[in-house]
Parts: sequence; C-alpha cells; structure tokens
Amino acid sequence: MPHPDFPRLRRVARGVFTGACFGAAFVASALLIGPRLPFPDVPAAAAKHAWFAEHGRRYDTLFLGSSRIEVQIVPAVFNQRTAELGHPLAAFNAGISAMTPPEDAFFFDHLARCPHDPLRWVFIELQPVWLEPDRARRDGGRLAYWHDWERSVVLWQCFVPEWQRALSRVGQKKQRGRPWADRFAKLAKPLGQAWVHAGLSLEHAVHLGAAVPPLARAVLRAPGPAPTEGDGWVKTPEVIHGADLADYQRTYAERLASPQVAKPGSPAGAFALRRLLEKVARLGATPVLLVPPTTSPWRFEPPPDIRQSCLILDFSDPRAYPELFALENRLDGTHLSAAGALVFTRLVAEHFAAARGALR
Repeated sequence: MPHPDFPRLRRVARGVFTGACFGAAFVASALLIGPRLPFPDVPAAAAKHAWFAEHGRRYDTLFLGSSRIEVQIVPAVFNQRTAELGHPLAAFNAGISAMTPPEDAFFFDHLARCPHDPLRWVFIELQPVWLEPDRARRDGGRLAYWHDWERSVVLWQCFVPEWQRALSRVGQKKQRGRPWADRFAKLAKPLGQAWVHAGLSLEHAVHLGAAVPPLARAVLRAPGPAPTEGDGWVKTPEVIHGADLADYQRTYAERLASPQVAKPGSPAGAFALRRLLEKVARLGATPVLLVPPTTSPWRFEPPPDIRQSCLILDFSDPRAYPELFALENRLDGTHLSAAGALVFTRLVAEHFAAARGALR
C-alpha cells in the first residue's frame, strides 16, 4: 500500500493557505480603500456629481432618470414656470443617458452625500429594471461603477424569477419537440446576463481600475473631471429625420390607434423603486414619478400601493398631449428635441403646480 506523500501535501496546503490569505487581504484592502476613493471617473455621471458636490446648496429639487430626463428637462424653465405659478423651486437635472434602475438609486445615494440644503422634491422617471447589460458602455467603467452590494441584491431579485420563467417555458409541451440547442438558448440567456452582472459586481467590489484615474491625476498633476455646465440639462441640436422620422410616424400612428399598455414588468422593478422611494423619504423629500412622452408600446406601471401614495405625472398619451408628439418637437420615438424639451418642461411644471395646489 503506497504511503501518502506528506511533503507534497504540505506544499499544496501551504499554497492553498497562502492563496486564501492573499484573497482575504485583497478583499479587506478593497473594503477599506473603497469608501475613501473619490466618485469614479465615468462618462456624464462624474461631471454631474462634481457639479452637485460643489453647488448642491443651490438646489431643493432633483430630476433623476435616463436621457429622457437629461435632454428633456430644462431646470431654468422649470424654475421660472413654478415661480410664476406660486411654487418657486430650484431644480438640478441629474438625468444621465441610459441610466435605469438600480443605477439611478446608486447615483442618488452619492448625490445625497454631497453638501446640500434639504431637498424638497425628487422627480423620478418611471422605468423597469433592464437585465440586458449595454456592453457598449462597459468601457470607462460605466457599467461596473454602480454594481455595489445593494444594487447586486436588486439584480438577484430579478434573475431568480427570470430563470424560473425560462425553466417553465422549456418544460412546456410545445417546446419538447424543438431542438435541444433552441431550448438551451432560452435557459442560457438569463444565465449569461447573471454571469455578466456577477463579474461587474466583483469588479466593483475590488475597485478594479477605480484608483487609477485619481493616482494618474496626482502623478501628472492633472485636473479632475470637469463639472457639468449649468444645471444639468444637455441640449441636443438634432432634429428628427431619415429613418427616425419614418419609424416615428409609424409608431405614432400605432399609439393613436392603440395607447400604451401599462405593465408591471419584473418584480425587481417594484423592489428597486420602493428602495429608492425609501431613500428619498429618509432625506425628508417628496417623490414625484414621471412618465415621459414616448411611442413605445408599453410603459412601466408601479404596484397599486405606490400609485396610491405617490404623485404620478403621466405624459404618455399622444391624444392628451399632442404638442409633445408634434414632429417639430421630436428627436425620435423616445426623445424630444431641444424645442420639445422647453414645451415638456413647462407642462411638467404646470401639472406639478396644479397637483401640489390640489393637495393643500
């Protein structure tokens, strides 16, 4: 009977122990360094965070959301119109292109940590949680920077029902006659999405690359990210034309014939929204939910308890708001032009003032 090779086993055990110690020290160092790192240099978000960190005391109102907020809400117009209606406010446009839940809550957390006077109102674009990561935004850290533990939990809450739904589809009778490759593809999609987000969460946890830009600036004595100009509105000079025009005319006709359908989306959408509403409430602010004007066939609908407790401003109906769907005010089916942004901002201010007056 051969004897165990104890020297070799000891070398293996030492290697495993050394690797475990290195991993533990690496994670501990990341957790220790993380809170002391500046806000990451990610496109758009860093500039708006830098501005709010310096000028946060000017504002008592925030607008959160995607490009449908960033290019469509003009704070100067909103402030002027609310003042004219007897409800003066000072708004900052914190919208960022392609920012969806739960990234919006992460960004809100960091804005709330900046020096600022008490916030009174936070306008939140109603959006579902999108599981498909936009790989085009992975460069520059745009995807990884918000994948902290809290946001990873929200995503996990979404992947579980998606996986269960995929399993139920594969088990259906009509699927049993299909090739295994097709059936496996239905299961592979949520698994692939979960794998990508798990990698992004790990990248965030170890702050991979987060310390490089500030260290490089320190060595080169270069300035940090330039703060955004003005109050966060990004003016777009484009107008609708070409393929966008044809697509818009088609979808606009569809919405006139059949209005948007309100859908609850995945359970994680409601979960993420509730967490964000709780954060807003803890700051003593009041949330306002906003549905921008698009020609999408459906829109995200929050649960009944949120609909009953929150003010919702819905501009999705082209028959009720024809001016928001006029060609001269459109950029495409999901965005307004700069001219349309002025119209939309005034309508938001007017409907908000009317709803606020009715609550008194």
